Amino acid sequence: MMSLLNNQDLDRLNNTIRSAEHNMASLGNNSRNTLNSLQDELDELQVRQSDIEPLSNPPWRSEGTSGRGYRQRGSGGDQEYHL
Repeated sequence: MMSLLNNQDLDRLNNTIRSAEHNMASLGNNSRNTLNSLQDELDELQVRQSDIEPLSNPPWRSEGTSGRGYRQRGSGGDQEYHL
């Protein structure tokens, strides 16, 4: 089969292979960048979620209330809310 291909055909085939390899490497890099970006965003969301702590039995809960609430951390200190 190699005898049926001339140098021009081989050059085109080699260029196509190099282009495909470059495109695959670029796709891999873009995928890694996207994954890293998504991981960073998830990390930020988890930090925000940890700033709001669920309260199952707050000390200030009165009888007849649900006991559900949350505590929000902020620059002015913690604030507790009862639902």
